Amino acid sequence: MKKFDHHQLLLELLFMIAAKNEINNKLLLKTVPFFAELSDVDIDWFLKHSRFVEYQKNNLLFQHGDPADFLYVIMEGWIKLFHDNVEGEQVVQALLTRGDTFGEECVVKGRSYPCSAQVGGKDAKCLVIPSSTMRERLRDHPELALKMISSLADHLNKSGFVLELSSQLTAAQRVAAFLLKLCLDRGGVQQVMLPFNKFLVAERLGMKPETFSRAMRRLQHDLDMRFKGREVTIGDLDELQDYCEIYCCRESECTLKEKLLCTKADCDICRILKLM
Repeated sequence: MKKFDHHQLLLELLFMIAAKNEINNKLLLKTVPFFAELSDVDIDWFLKHSRFVEYQKNNLLFQHGDPADFLYVIMEGWIKLFHDNVEGEQVVQALLTRGDTFGEECVVKGRSYPCSAQVGGKDAKCLVIPSSTMRERLRDHPELALKMISSLADHLNKSGFVLELSSQLTAAQRVAAFLLKLCLDRGGVQQVMLPFNKFLVAERLGMKPETFSRAMRRLQHDLDMRFKGREVTIGDLDELQDYCEIYCCRESECTLKEKLLCTKADCDICRILKLM
């Protein structure tokens, strides 16, 4: 009888997991505006010449004025971009999450970061691409620069449309869409923790804290949601999606993974969840 090789089985399992992660990373990178029009060969090259870094909660990735040495793509978690005003108070410029990029200044040699970046909520994982790597690839393949510019221009046009669409939603629907994004991003769970305190989440959604509080009370009434501190319990995700008036553009609705990786400009799920 052939002896069962536990070591070989472990290696095969690790190889399968690594292969699956590589495919997921490539798919995610294709949804990022900076890389959306690049070929698989170019995507693979950037993945090969980059590294994945895990950051703990509250870690500073860089500070305002530091040399712009890296481009960051968020794979998991949340990142806060901020600066301090003349009174020394922290001003939040953006709250970014999975699929968002920051540090694009690194493409131009000699630039510095215009703000600081810090991990918010739980730990975060980023794909970190050195500025030298970006410039090397663009120098050797100038056509990539045109593709990146084209992708960013498309993204700006879509963002304007998304903002217009979002403005048609009530405050409660915007909060509901934000919660739907959190649930989908965690594999369809029905209990999530707000990644930041309510003041920062309200700022992310472009509303005042008191408006955010009223919206949460409305969701409690309309959808029987339960809020306990930063913990949110949702009864039915399909009901939550219907409440947001967010619909998949396909006849047969996408899976959770397909929704998160969707890049179709005519899809409500792509347009709204990317904004959230």
